[in-house]
Amino acid sequence: MTINTSTVMISIFILNIFRVYPSFFPGSLGIFFGGRVIDILVVTMLAILMILKSSKVLFSDICLLLGIPVFIISLLYGVSLFSGISMGYEFSTFSLVEFFRYSLSGIVGLAFLTFGKAISNSFISKFWIYAVILNLTFNLCLLFIPGFQSFADILISSKTKFAVLGSESSTYVLRSSGLFINPNWAGLFFNLALTYFIFSPKEILKISRFFRSILILFTFICIFMTGSRTTLICTATLFLLYFLLKFKLWSIPIIFFTYIVVQFISLSPENWSFLPFHYRALLNSVFIYGDLSSIASFNDRLELWAFIYDNFILLRPSIGFGVTDSIGIADNQFLWMLVSYGYLGTSMIFLYFIILLTSMFLKKNMNSNDIFYAKYVNITFILFLVAGIAGQFFNVTQLIFLWFMIFGIYLSRIRGS
Repeated sequence: MTINTSTVMISIFILNIFRVYPSFFPGSLGIFFGGRVIDILVVTMLAILMILKSSKVLFSDICLLLGIPVFIISLLYGVSLFSGISMGYEFSTFSLVEFFRYSLSGIVGLAFLTFGKAISNSFISKFWIYAVILNLTFNLCLLFIPGFQSFADILISSKTKFAVLGSESSTYVLRSSGLFINPNWAGLFFNLALTYFIFSPKEILKISRFFRSILILFTFICIFMTGSRTTLICTATLFLLYFLLKFKLWSIPIIFFTYIVVQFISLSPENWSFLPFHYRALLNSVFIYGDLSSIASFNDRLELWAFIYDNFILLRPSIGFGVTDSIGIADNQFLWMLVSYGYLGTSMIFLYFIILLTSMFLKKNMNSNDIFYAKYVNITFILFLVAGIAGQFFNVTQLIFLWFMIFGIYLSRIRGS
């Protein structure tokens, strides 16, 4: 039987993002189904495909994507995990999943590097376009169509929160996760889409400037509706990178002038009255108070981070504790990694990513498309790092698998051009 590689790879690509989290399942079973079950299905399908077509898998690529995760990170994690158990810290089956996180991501990247040519640039462009349009439509239906939530629950545990605070109708909260289960996850995804729409050359995203502008506008609306301040910071970072890359030294006065204008406007709080409460609090803390701790939730996080650092990282700085349930949600990727892997393991993880990112630039005489491929992978990785300041986005397999998929596809493009 002949396997249609293109159909298999496209199906897995779509399955990874458009996951079903049925909220009518008892307890957290719906989350487990859309999370762990899909994770296992995606990796298993890709592993079987590589076994059936093992002659196409290069040993050098195995070393690139699986060498550090399998032989260093997993070994180190095993030591920290079982030594943490011996000290009486709390663990769960989730900890065992973490044992293989980067190995599983490496398998995903390896498969898409090997068979990435089977996925066309046209498909990737359509994916980002339809993903944004579908999420925007879904959000608007949840917000404006009564009873749509009951229908949405059949497919996904997604809710749009819209609430007016106090007696002033201008003070409101808007938090919409679209086809995701978390507004922050959705926000990072929309920033990945925005990166594609902004940086992709016309040879790849074959649409007019007008429609490109419409897509960017739609993506902004999706970002706005998440109500996520982390997402807003990622978007600001993206445009900062855009100006730096496009205008070089001229970007400095442009960025400075923009900052002055925004700061001047922010002096009058009524100018921000149309924004959700979350965004207004962020802008006030940056441009009026000059102190992020004026945001109550951020101040709470500072206390949490101090507690984690004092009670976990300082106790075992070298190899960590493994993934312990004792800290709960750290709301910071880097602190979470230091608790789990220690400074040694965390350094190994970032060395792994540095090697992957560097491999995008090994080819001489890169054409404009190659430059975009390398630029996209590196910029989106920076967005993961920025988002990691206030979240644990490397732990979201739905998103990190997507990044590895695109990494594999684009590296295969660079090699083959």
